[in-house]
Amino acid sequence: MIVDVVFLCILLFGSLSGFILPTTKPEGTDDMSTMKRHVLLLEQNVDILQRTSAQLRSDLTATMTDLQNTQTQLQTALSDLQTSKTQQGFAALEISSLKNEVNILEGKLKLSADDIAAVQTELNPCHTVARMAMFS
Repeated sequence: MIVDVVFLCILLFGSLSGFILPTTKPEGTDDMSTMKRHVLLLEQNVDILQRTSAQLRSDLTATMTDLQNTQTQLQTALSDLQTSKTQQGFAALEISSLKNEVNILEGKLKLSADDIAAVQTELNPCHTVARMAMFS
């Protein structure tokens, strides 16, 4: 948008300089053809400025709409991020709880393995006696 305004100022510089130049002939009479040219240039400049202004207003409106949409998307993303953080916290607690349960189950499994080993140790002499009785 700024580039458009600068471009227009450069483009219109030649026609704007006519405001400074005299519009009278050396004899002191008005130069009607120069005045008509100036009026025509002014009308053209006003038309160009009105079109540019309308385009700039349209661009501004579109930019404002884009900004509002972006702000809405940002709010949604922030809300999603907060939800994800909350879920991550719950997941961390669940993982910690599961680790504790696994440790408890490992302890119970070790106790069960120790009990099985003790029972096998107790059964070995009986098993040996039973075998001897079978073969005798």
